[in-house]
Amino acid sequence: MPDRPAVCMITSEAHPIIKVGGLGDAVPALAKSLLTQGVDVRLLLPHYREVQAEIICSQDVGELQLGAHRFSVRMNESRIGALPVYLIDIPELYDRPGVYGPRLDEAHPDNLLRFAALSKAAYAVCKSLNWIPDIMHGHDWQSGPAACLSRLPEYQAAFPGLRHIITIHNIGYQGVFSSREYASIGLGESETAGCKLTLNGDLNMLATGISHCDAITTVSQRYAQEIQGPLGYNLENLIRQRKNQLFGITNGMDYDEWNPADDVFLPANYDSNKMQGKKICKQELQKELGLPQDDEKMLIGIVSRLVYQKGIHALAENSESVLPKLCNDPRLQVAILGSGEHWCEKQLQKLSTECDNIAVRIGYDTGLSHRITAGSDLFLMPSIYEPCGLSQLSAMRYGSIPVATATGGIADTVQDGISGFLFPSPQASTILKTIH
Repeated sequence: MPDRPAVCMITSEAHPIIKVGGLGDAVPALAKSLLTQGVDVRLLLPHYREVQAEIICSQDVGELQLGAHRFSVRMNESRIGALPVYLIDIPELYDRPGVYGPRLDEAHPDNLLRFAALSKAAYAVCKSLNWIPDIMHGHDWQSGPAACLSRLPEYQAAFPGLRHIITIHNIGYQGVFSSREYASIGLGESETAGCKLTLNGDLNMLATGISHCDAITTVSQRYAQEIQGPLGYNLENLIRQRKNQLFGITNGMDYDEWNPADDVFLPANYDSNKMQGKKICKQELQKELGLPQDDEKMLIGIVSRLVYQKGIHALAENSESVLPKLCNDPRLQVAILGSGEHWCEKQLQKLSTECDNIAVRIGYDTGLSHRITAGSDLFLMPSIYEPCGLSQLSAMRYGSIPVATATGGIADTVQDGISGFLFPSPQASTILKTIH
């Protein structure tokens, strides 16, 4: 490998260009860190309708064929700081509402085609740039087909010596599609079986990446062990077969962006030696969210996707859940920011109208996520499982104490009773006991 290795990262999200969850934070933070260490790293992702990016230049890449589908591809170049970013522009696939679907709980029906095209386009973009990477680094199932393509003779000839890494950010999302969709990516049933694209009779894009890559990483040491058991979600046997190529590496975050000493989203800055600014952040957050301004009340922050994995059933499913029990506690306030399953959004909004001590904002707001992290006393993460979790890292950096499930990367990064409080499983009674 050369002194300055070249790494092409394929991702479906990258903050601040486009973000749905933690993947969007973790990937560009990793890429920017590698860049500072002298790695020639470049990022590729789709040019969705909602992207927020300044386009430096554009060029035609050519035509891309997947089965009966033929697409004209443009590459739009942008930057995240000094990090080169290439946006794959295929309007038929990406010019529509949403990243994975119009809502977090609703997927686009042609996602197999959309992300198979991303994997194939990555090679076309590298060719058009006359840039041959040493490593193709895919993130989650959306990049799975790239590892399979790299094994085909035409790609081996054009990309000699290429190695492939896939990072599993969340094994619960695998890109599973019906076997009837073989033809949509230009492969027949016999070819997909030969390329190990199938698992239990279905196309499985994450299994494809795991089967064909040279190395597998995941985002914490504990999660690397957990996915070899029940948290492998039917991929545990495949993971165990490849355990010698599996590495658990705990996520970091963008420490320049997440720094209370100079955070531009905060009404006052602070650090561990000068904490007065945190009190101001709490007061201003209470004001912004319409909560009574009272420093004596314990303010609990929640910034999360409102999906099953994040423990939302324990929070809001019924009258015995956590938030209804906290509703009338005069000692507490709760600030929530998130979006996800429709029933949970509705239930949280209902609670916020019924309870003076609960404030809810549906959607995602970068600035507000920083202000909730800074202004809260406790930061609640009742995840059923958490591959790494970035929220507990930012909470600790901002002096907000994590109250969280002892799972995955949370258990690797939070010391129970020292830097946070952990509970064994996200049961409402256990969460409430830990909070109190």
